[in-house]
Amino acid sequence: MKNIPINQDQTLTDPLHPQLIIHLLEPNEKLEKLKIKSLIDTGFDEYLAIPDFVAKSLNLVEKSLIQVNLGDGSCNNLPVAEILIKVGGFEQEILVDVIITQDEEVILGTKILEVLCRENQVKFCLDFINSKIGFEKV
Repeated sequence: MKNIPINQDQTLTDPLHPQLIIHLLEPNEKLEKLKIKSLIDTGFDEYLAIPDFVAKSLNLVEKSLIQVNLGDGSCNNLPVAEILIKVGGFEQEILVDVIITQDEEVILGTKILEVLCRENQVKFCLDFINSKIGFEKV
């Protein structure tokens, strides 16, 4: 299996909170607006969640609401917008729905990992022993 680097530094500073660099792009002009670390959350079954202050700085436009079930068992209706992103070292741009939250952290969900894995014929690997993260060809 061939390892595919996802960014310049594959070493995790905190293996229990794995992060990937994502690039948030201007959809119409495809210009990078923001490069940011995102927490990988395998329990989050959507594409991406970003704090409201990030959404405001990017001038994202709300297109709908989504009902989300939170870890504490409560339900909230949160705004959804669209954004064009690039993840790690992958070249492809992906137009995704992004949930706008009151949290402080950018959360990368399983739908993005699934798209990256399927379209690039790779599998996502999280190595706790060596504190590494990456994708491998299947």
